[in-house]
Amino acid sequence: MPVLARTQLRRATIPIVDRNRITHRIVQNHDKTKAEAHAIFDSTILFLQMCTAFPNERFSPSPDVDIGWHVFLLYTRAYAAFCNALVGHFLHHEPNDRPGMKRRDGLRHTIRFMKTHGIK
Repeated sequence: MPVLARTQLRRATIPIVDRNRITHRIVQNHDKTKAEAHAIFDSTILFLQMCTAFPNERFSPSPDVDIGWHVFLLYTRAYAAFCNALVGHFLHHEPNDRPGMKRRDGLRHTIRFMKTHGIK
């Protein structure tokens, strides 16, 4: 299977003012350092880009990416603009709580997929 470089994922820019507000809230609400908050938000953006690049796959975010996604969703205008720029529609966040499905199974699949495709 070919390796997918990070640069091959579709890009959508996030204004620095929105990025700073989002990472600041991660620091405030989740007891993270500024560096950790930026890493979480960068991983969240990468995860969302991966989801749009492979729409037939079912991915589960890591706990930190889930934090980043939840905080990003609070800034609905910035999140909607990001989604529209990335794929032309809103990307919904929906828990994977179907009967018989375990969260760690989805996360394992996501990690394997990222390793296979060289996404870090």
